[in-house]
Amino acid sequence: MNDPAALELEEGGRIAGRVRRVYPEVDRATRLGKVRIALTDDPRLRIGAFARGTVEMARRRGVAVPVSSLLFAADGRVGVLAVKDGHVEARTVETGLTAGGFAEIRSGLAEDESVVARAGSFLRDGDRVRPVAPDAVKPLADAR
Repeated sequence: MNDPAALELEEGGRIAGRVRRVYPEVDRATRLGKVRIALTDDPRLRIGAFARGTVEMARRRGVAVPVSSLLFAADGRVGVLAVKDGHVEARTVETGLTAGGFAEIRSGLAEDESVVARAGSFLRDGDRVRPVAPDAVKPLADAR
């Protein structure tokens, strides 16, 4: 209760609020539940308007990696490919919170270590790589 919340309006814009009540039932088929949020007074709020809501359940500072860098094993383990001394090193990690395309790494990776952000399935433990800074990578559509 009282967790920060926000609504992203369909026509654009964001309205802040706080969780007032969480209903205990969750629909088994849709996995949807109900939450009441106290919103700040805003003229953009209209009856029948559509919005997407988010509730901040927790906030932590720590190591985060792009979700695209996570490798999921059939037995439920999660891993990343760390880069150490120009070589790929497979690591099992424990993940935590996920938001905005990033996943928290609770254990298995230090703050100053780099990971393979994409295409990890093409690499194996021990492969030689040349790290590239994220801002030096162009999306395929922009590459010429």
